[in-house]
Amino acid sequence: MSEFLVIRLGEKPDQLAQWIAVDSSGARHSTPVAGALSDAAVDIGSRQVIVLVPSAEVLSTTVDIPLKGAKLIAALPFALEEYLADDID
Repeated sequence: MSEFLVIRLGEKPDQLAQWIAVDSSGARHSTPVAGALSDAAVDIGSRQVIVLVPSAEVLSTTVDIPLKGAKLIAALPFALEEYLADDID
């Protein structure tokens, strides 16, 4: 059965991350731990990692780019720039 390390990031940068090892059925394989995100690396081992990010830190959007392959990858940052750039104060 596959094991996962589920890491939940805090809502603020100064908050500790929390993590726990679980299997594919959701059964716990460790007790919950809180600490610096870098401390979670010790518990990864051969587990797959799932990171839960606060929704306020996530941007979900779509853009239409009529390009393919390498040209698409090169154009994507410019297509998203209008969503990510802040106004100059």
